[in-house]
Amino acid sequence: MTQNNIKKLGIKIPTRGGDLQLPEYLSISEGGTTIFGTTPGGTQVTYSREQLLSYAKSPLSKSPPTGMSFIQGITNNVEEEENEEIKIKKQKSLEIKDNQFLEEEAQETTFFLMD
Repeated sequence: MTQNNIKKLGIKIPTRGGDLQLPEYLSISEGGTTIFGTTPGGTQVTYSREQLLSYAKSPLSKSPPTGMSFIQGITNNVEEEENEEIKIKKQKSLEIKDNQFLEEEAQETTFFLMD
């Protein structure tokens, strides 16, 4: 083979087949009782299934945790306040549009009055 023939063939990249490619199974042991994770710093963490289920029932997992101090705009529900403001603005704009429509309708009816 010449140098040109080798370049044309290329090299196949090896891959794994099967269930190992699925992301949801990559961090779970074969029996499904152990879950592996990694922190942003690179530390490896191992959890058992029972441990994670117990964390779900913990009072700290509730949002917000009980006994948390109140900080305006941080620990209160800021989205709820913003949603209220948006609702008020929408309601005002709808009222303005309704008034404009009624005014236009009143003007149109004055043009076509019949005696």
